[in-house]
Amino acid sequence: MDPKRIVDALESFNGVERRVDVGDINGRIFLNNASFGLYGEIIDHPDYREHKVDATRAVLRRIMEQHSLYDLQFVDTHGNFYQQVVSLLVGVNKYEMVHLLELGYRKQLDGGVLQASAITELNDQWMRRLLAQTPMSLAKFSKGMEGFAQWETGTLRVNSSSEMLVVGVDGEREEYVAPVDISIKPGALRLLVPAEGDRPRRMRAFDTEVVRALRQEATGKS
Repeated sequence: MDPKRIVDALESFNGVERRVDVGDINGRIFLNNASFGLYGEIIDHPDYREHKVDATRAVLRRIMEQHSLYDLQFVDTHGNFYQQVVSLLVGVNKYEMVHLLELGYRKQLDGGVLQASAITELNDQWMRRLLAQTPMSLAKFSKGMEGFAQWETGTLRVNSSSEMLVVGVDGEREEYVAPVDISIKPGALRLLVPAEGDRPRRMRAFDTEVVRALRQEATGKS
């Protein structure tokens, strides 16, 4: 909690109820996303907590040198069957921004869907974009890129020839017995928000809207 916004926090006790979606992974509730393959191995790396970038590069280097993919089996909503992929990321609702170590933000928390994003091959283009430090829109991230699939669903089963799967769940390392079943639970979490409603997300200093507003103020033009 931001100590400068204590009044806002206290207002929540007199707030209005809002219901948001959660995800379910083999009976365990999660709020944001579940990651298989690449990110699962990254957070499993012994140096991840202290040296995230070094751990990430080490994992990517191993994949490129060994030309290896992860044994993950699933079917998308179009009936396409996948057996080996680089990464599978399942988010609770639709994410708008992305870079390697996090998905960024969502415009809504009550859309009632899972968003699945799969990278099916790792080439030089993917390496450059995955290692980019600046977050970008998910649409721009994947535009014109081969080896990428994305769809929305209510349920997803991920299987493997391995008995156990390491999964990054809300940024934490967890192990699950295969197959792993993921589903959306619409409106399962009850929240109290300030009575005046949600406040807009704080924009970054160099967002287009901010730059445009500053220019208008400086020039006196609308």
